[in-house]
Amino acid sequence: MMDGIFRIGRLPVRLAPYFRLRHVRGHGIHSPFVYGIIRNALIFGKGFSGDKDILYTFLRTVGVSRRTAMQLQNLHNYCEYGRTVIHYDQRTEIRGIDSGTLRVFAGSCTADTIEALKDKFGGEEGTVVVISPRSRKERAEICKELAHRGDCITIDNRGYILFIYKSGRPPGHYKI
Repeated sequence: MMDGIFRIGRLPVRLAPYFRLRHVRGHGIHSPFVYGIIRNALIFGKGFSGDKDILYTFLRTVGVSRRTAMQLQNLHNYCEYGRTVIHYDQRTEIRGIDSGTLRVFAGSCTADTIEALKDKFGGEEGTVVVISPRSRKERAEICKELAHRGDCITIDNRGYILFIYKSGRPPGHYKI
């Protein structure tokens, strides 16, 4: 009988990681800007058609998962970025010339590439996306350093991290 009581006592320890979500589906976020991005782009994206799926198609050919590629395409459409820069396999692809940049570091991009460009991030308006930020120790350390600089809004979605620079809003860190 005592053995059963001890198993029940350990139950909260086993379930604790599942209850550590800070902001479920955008609820609990007090910034209308971040709430709009999470709800309208990352969770309930309107989808895309015609020439609005170019980023999705390219990210899929680079090896990004279908769900992540769709969310990033919806983010691109929602925030209306004029230029997209994609870093992958020691290569860089630039699309568009307008202001407002979505810079994507695919999972195949090395930590050295992110390290070399990290000082430039605060100088331009736009968003930096690091896909698979915890896949290797070096990537995790760089993402942690970028998040703690305090000059951007950070949205952590486990599979990727968004760093939003020069949005005119106070910095903050959100985990969804």
